[in-house]
Amino acid sequence: MHTLNHKKLLGLSAAATAFLALPAGTQAQIAYTNFDPDIVLDPDTDPWPHSEDLYYNLDMNLDGEIDFYFRAFASVSYSGWLTSNYYMNQQWMWPNDLQAFAGTLPEPWYYNASVMDYGMLINNDLNWVEDNLPAGNKTAQLKKYYHTPGTVVDNGNWGGENGKFVAVRLRTPGQKFYGWVRISVSPLGDSLTIHDFAYNTVSNAPITAGETGLVCAPPFPYITQVVSPTQVKVKWQQTENAANYRIRYREIGATEWISVKASASKSSKILSGLNCGVAYEWQIRATCTDGSISDWSDMQNFVPASCRLADASEPTAQVELFPNPTGGMMHINVDGFTQDLLEAIIVDMQGSIVRTFVLNQQEPSVISVEDLPVGNYMMRISDGIMTETAQFIVVE
Repeated sequence: MHTLNHKKLLGLSAAATAFLALPAGTQAQIAYTNFDPDIVLDPDTDPWPHSEDLYYNLDMNLDGEIDFYFRAFASVSYSGWLTSNYYMNQQWMWPNDLQAFAGTLPEPWYYNASVMDYGMLINNDLNWVEDNLPAGNKTAQLKKYYHTPGTVVDNGNWGGENGKFVAVRLRTPGQKFYGWVRISVSPLGDSLTIHDFAYNTVSNAPITAGETGLVCAPPFPYITQVVSPTQVKVKWQQTENAANYRIRYREIGATEWISVKASASKSSKILSGLNCGVAYEWQIRATCTDGSISDWSDMQNFVPASCRLADASEPTAQVELFPNPTGGMMHINVDGFTQDLLEAIIVDMQGSIVRTFVLNQQEPSVISVEDLPVGNYMMRISDGIMTETAQFIVVE
């Protein structure tokens, strides 16, 4: 068993405190801590058969008392048959006697911690887990995956959740403080990552999931999707009051960054022109509407697809039209083209060109189709090298 303590790791984290104005006029002070690098509980199952149990103890308000415990356990072992084995991955979190988390009770022995999305309100109205179960605990089973010949057990509601929030409540005599912890759980429960946390230091004052109190908070990068041997799509959680985003990436070991821009409406970006099979690193930051610029996000890594697939895979761009069908305004989202300025052509079902215009890949685009007759249309978008089409329908 290995245990990590939050107080011991403060030297690896960046802490920030800021004031926000509440509607009632109360001054809200957000205590925020970002772990850099993230806390990763990834139990080792090598050599086989083998098991490992990892713990992380989180003291959110640094009063010397552990507020929340996180545990990740993995085991690979024989199951009794000569040629068979079993796999077990389990991840839990639980508070001390004073603290609580928001959740439900799906089974007699474990709770489900509610999965909170960015911006959701955390206050007294949530279902707070306060009471111990008959087994003497108030434990949230984040994920349990158990596999042996003829048996599969798959429990817990956090498997595959990336960068989502657990709503938590701290309590001292006569006072309650609301906060969140951002975590990621692998689909099969073999790793647990703790990214950052925050709480409102004003008693009984609410906080929203992801609220940091920073004037311009860094976007949270949470996934990289391989598109082709020369392309990946990076995704992030948007920053409140962002005016635009700047993404930078480079081969690991290189000194020069490649930088691209994304508009405030974007939460993903296709990076093109990559070298297949080479490891890269990337970060993102926001420029906010007041002109301030956030810190760079934590460093993320990716590797495009193998070079063996390069000849069979062509780079692709993406075109999204919404709402569709429409009889009024239509939004156009494009990504992955090699140039920012794009030619767009609308063609009817007889093949006649009914409109031609120019798009900027870095800016949100909205057009009106009110003047087009009811029917089906194709929009063809090109940068002179790549061409993508999308169909839309005009209704009354």
